[in-house]
Order: sequence, then structure tokens, then C-alpha cells
Amino acid sequence: MKILKIIIVVVVVLVLGALAFAMMQPAEGSLQSSIVINASPASVYEECVDIKKLDAWSPWYNIEPAAFSYEGPVKGIGATSMWDSEKEELGKGSLKIIEAVPNEFIRTEMKFESFPGKFSSWIKLSPEGEGTKVVWGYDYSEINIIGRFFMGMMDINTTMLPMFEQGLADLKQIVEAKPVAEPEMMEEAMESDSTMVE
Repeated sequence: MKILKIIIVVVVVLVLGALAFAMMQPAEGSLQSSIVINASPASVYEECVDIKKLDAWSPWYNIEPAAFSYEGPVKGIGATSMWDSEKEELGKGSLKIIEAVPNEFIRTEMKFESFPGKFSSWIKLSPEGEGTKVVWGYDYSEINIIGRFFMGMMDINTTMLPMFEQGLADLKQIVEAKPVAEPEMMEEAMESDSTMVE
């Protein structure tokens, strides 16, 4: 009986400790990372507004590509990526583009089946020199007490920030590898050259 009482006390202490830890964690927060890509905002935007191209540089997609499926339009508002995986890093959820300002900004709404709360990610593009500064951000809010405990244990900056940095590095590689369109010759100039008379 004495051992049972000790076990109960230990369990109660652990539960109260976990509850206190969870209550100390914020119910909302954000993180972001940035990179400069040697390409125009339009070229970068194309790799972000197309839901399949967006997944192509997402570190999470590379964990298990077969877990992903799509619905809605291919590009822009309503384009949705869904995943269903047994792997702990993915689980089950979706990402939907809910805002798209051409060559400037994209916002997505994210849902996780086993993790209640409001989650979104966003990409901001702005000219910088001859290239484009890309800022990739992540916001969360309305996290319940259980979610706050796990997010506190996970340490979002330690676990997610490197993923964001890797994703941006992959985006840079993809965009900068694209062929640069040659300036088109003016049709009128071509016609003038062909009809020139001494």
C-alpha cells in the first residue's frame, strides 16, 4: 500500500509539473528565415504559387513524397497540398494557398489532424539589388494546453528553423538553375533589316 501511495504521489507531481511547464509556454508565436536569390521576383514567385513546385523545395515533402496528394487548382488561391504519413515528422495534414499577390506575397493555411490550433506560413518577395529577397515565415496561435506542452518540448526554433533554411537554400538552387530568357528582338527591326536597300 505504501508503494502505491508513493507511485500516486510521483504521478501527481509529474502531471502538475507538466501542466505548469505547458502553461509557461506561449499560445502563439512565429519564426522566419530569409535568403537572397539571384533572380527576379517573378521567377521566384512561380516556384511558390504553384503548389507542386512549392512542395518540390519543401523539406517536409522530401521526407515522404508518396504521402502527398493535391486538390483544387494547380496555382494560386485554393491550391491545396495534403499529406497522410505514418512518419512522426509528417503525420496527417494539409496546406492551402489562401492569399497570392503576384510577385510579392503568398500566404498558406496549414492544418494538422492531431495538433489543434491556427497555423499559417507566408512568403514575402522584394527586390534587392539585381535579385530578390525571400522571407519565409511561420505563425501559430490558439494552441491548447496539450499543444503548448509538446511545442515547448519540441523547441520550435531549434527543430523548424533549420528546415526553413534548408527549404530556402533548395528554392535558391532551383530558381537560379532555371534558364534566363533572352531578350526578344523587335519584330519591326528585323523586318527593317530584311528590306534595307542601298
